[in-house]
Amino acid sequence: MFPPAIIRIRIIERGCRKIRLWLPVFLLWPPLLLVAIAAIPFLLFLIIIKPFIPEVRRFLRKLHRLVMLSCSLRGLRIEFEDEEDEIRLQIV
Repeated sequence: MFPPAIIRIRIIERGCRKIRLWLPVFLLWPPLLLVAIAAIPFLLFLIIIKPFIPEVRRFLRKLHRLVMLSCSLRGLRIEFEDEEDEIRLQIV
């Protein structure tokens, strides 16, 4: 599973297309990769002492769930409509 690459937002107001926005989330991947590489020694230390400290286990579980949640957002579509307006959000 990969994290999302693009977020598309489209807002239509009274039948006329008003806003069509593409947010390139993949531009955040290189800095996050650098942070992850820098955090590897710290995470290895936490994994080694994990059996002795329950807070570390909870932290690692939450970190894993956060990564899995962000990866599972890929393919999400949200659409809101009323009589005049329409909002669509798609995570690709």
